Amino acid sequence: MAPDFTALAHLPGNDTSDWFSYRLYENLDFNWSGNHSEGVFTIIEFLDTDCPYCWETAHKLSSLDTQLTDYGVRDRVQFVIIAVQLNIPGHSTSIEELVAFQEKLSHPGCNGDSADCSTRPGGPHPGVYIDDRSTEIFQKYGPRGTPHYMILKPNGVVGWNGMTDSLDEIGIELANLICKDGGENQLCTEINGE
Repeated sequence: MAPDFTALAHLPGNDTSDWFSYRLYENLDFNWSGNHSEGVFTIIEFLDTDCPYCWETAHKLSSLDTQLTDYGVRDRVQFVIIAVQLNIPGHSTSIEELVAFQEKLSHPGCNGDSADCSTRPGGPHPGVYIDDRSTEIFQKYGPRGTPHYMILKPNGVVGWNGMTDSLDEIGIELANLICKDGGENQLCTEINGE
C-alpha cells in the first residue's frame, strides 16, 4: 500500500501562487472492486527539477498522456508528480521553478541551474505537482533516486515500482494493469489481441 501524504499541490494552467492542499488517500478508491477494467490508476513520478536525468526524461509524462488519450483511456489515469530537492550541490528549487518545469515556462535555474525551464524536453506535464522540496514524502517512499516511477492500482496498492529510462516500459506496465481483466477500449483490444 502506498503511504498517504498531504502536501501543497499545483495544477497546470493555474497561477504560480495558486497552490492547494492535496491528500493522496482522498484521490484513491478504497472500495475498488479489484476488477482492473474499472477504476483510475495513479502514476507517481519523483523528480528533481535540477536532476539531469529528470531533465532528459521530462518528455515521458507528456508523451504518455498523449498515448493514453489516443487509446481512449486517459480518464483511467491520474498523474501525481512529486517534486523533490535532493541534497546535492546546485539543487536549489523555488516554487516558481516547480511551476515553470511543470508547464514549460520561462524560468532560469532548471537542470542544475544550467537551463531555462521552457527548453526542457516534452510538453507541459499533466496532473498535479506536489511540493516535496523537504523530501518528507520522498523519504517515506524510499526511492533510490530520481526520476522514479510508480503505478498505483485504484485502491492505492502498488502495481509497479521502478526506475527506468524507457517510456515503453511504463506504458507497457500500465497497459498490463489496465487490461488485466479485459476492457472495452482500443488499448485492451490491441493487448488482448481481439
